[in-house]
Amino acid sequence: MNVYDRKHNPQHLEPALKSGGEGTVYPLSHRPELVVKVYHEHLRSELHRQDKIFAQMKLYSDLKPLLKELPMAWPLIPVFDEQKQWVGYAMKKVNGKTMSVFRNPKLVRKHFPGLNRTRLIDYLINMLTTAERLHQQGIYMGDINLDNFLIDPKSTTVSFIDCDSYQIVSNGELYPCPVGQDAMIPPEHQGKKLSSVVRSEESDIFSLTVICFMLLMSGRHPYEHIGGASTTQNIANGHFPYGQPIPPGVDGAIPPGYWYIWWSHLSYNLKSAFMTTFTEGAHQPCKRVQLTELKKLLSQYKWSIEQGLLVNELWPTEAKQSNRIT
Repeated sequence: MNVYDRKHNPQHLEPALKSGGEGTVYPLSHRPELVVKVYHEHLRSELHRQDKIFAQMKLYSDLKPLLKELPMAWPLIPVFDEQKQWVGYAMKKVNGKTMSVFRNPKLVRKHFPGLNRTRLIDYLINMLTTAERLHQQGIYMGDINLDNFLIDPKSTTVSFIDCDSYQIVSNGELYPCPVGQDAMIPPEHQGKKLSSVVRSEESDIFSLTVICFMLLMSGRHPYEHIGGASTTQNIANGHFPYGQPIPPGVDGAIPPGYWYIWWSHLSYNLKSAFMTTFTEGAHQPCKRVQLTELKKLLSQYKWSIEQGLLVNELWPTEAKQSNRIT
């Protein structure tokens, strides 16, 4: 299969790497550092989609020194079919396993043998650092979920994928992020048409903090609990069951299993940050713990582990003794 560049030179594609709801990703035969996303035919005619991709390419050109060094699959080069119709784009090839493997300890052991807490913290800090740099340029991810980050087992790199959905501003025009998973969307955007929602630093912070919690808690969502409402309803209500008594008349508690044990081994200040973001911050976005502070707390947590004050096991089997470790 061929696609064509701007000069209508054919570019041969290797067999597909993966296919999803929007399109299919292929390696380029002569440029192994790139892959090509070809949109499904019914999506190519959406004018706003093509406009947004070209706006992202212009933004990359304007911010090239910044975006070039970030580990992300940003749209770089438009590609066309034989009739010179736009069909998709080329992007940098990034490697790793999706964060969703952390929902399954067997997959973690298979793909990340010997992984411990300090290395996991490094992954989280690197993810938050990249997100901070995007925010500094007015770029918001919006669609933040475990499948949109790749973790490299051979390094501490976290690569961002599906970047074509990000919210950007180009020439004064806002290009929104029109998609998102219900369980990852902040309360203020729940139930709304996402193509009309304006994402912000605070909305990204909420979803990124959910990611941090899930990786530290073996994939468990912070708003999942026993009894009560659904995960999305708990998000809307700001019902986070960890580290605090359940309000009178409200069903729901920490799920059975090791969740309480793993929660007990987090540092006191990190647990407090999660509680603030997922309770007060649910209804007051300004109360959400900022990424800079969250990175600091993760670094302090790592230091406590390295000093032997907290365990480095990924899945401790016994609860921590009751003493305050910051």
